[in-house]
Amino acid sequence: MPALNAEARRLCDGGAELILLASNTMHKLADQMMQGVDAPLLHIADVTARAVAARGCISPAFIATGFTMEERFYLDRHEGQGLRPLVPDAEQRRDINRIIFDELCRNEVVPASRERYIAVVRNLAMNGADSVILGCTEVCLLLDEANTDLPPRRGWHVSHAKNTNFSIPICALLTRAALPLPRCRPFGSYSLYQNWQMDEIWT
Repeated sequence: MPALNAEARRLCDGGAELILLASNTMHKLADQMMQGVDAPLLHIADVTARAVAARGCISPAFIATGFTMEERFYLDRHEGQGLRPLVPDAEQRRDINRIIFDELCRNEVVPASRERYIAVVRNLAMNGADSVILGCTEVCLLLDEANTDLPPRRGWHVSHAKNTNFSIPICALLTRAALPLPRCRPFGSYSLYQNWQMDEIWT
């Protein structure tokens, strides 16, 4: 996309040494954005994959927009790093995507939608998921440390949920910053932003 490429070039001209794209779905255009750009891109899928693997997980469930779940620009990078991501089925993907755009993007948090998301995660856990990537910022309005069945990794911080019958780790990905959080703790509330540690980005 010309606009993204122009902005990346402008950042480099201004002295940027590293490019971050703070949207999971927009990484579909990452290659086009980086054409002719000297600074490297810290790809959100790559850092997430490293964070998942570092916690000993290999089969993350993947919750995101329909584009991100169904196309290969994100999943291929995970598989290339040895992960085996699990994607919700077609009906679940439609519900997840509809809830993101029709409700969460409008700041509407509907209890029935939260229960639907929780049910999808539980289903994926029953089918072998050992972690979950919440690959869309808005998803964290419904899934958090209090209701997830796998330990969340918040943009990238892993943890164990407290009020469930499951004990699998969940990896939740927030797009506000592509930086790992330390230790194992649940991922999902914006209040944890204050705990980001920049030095872990290189580990």
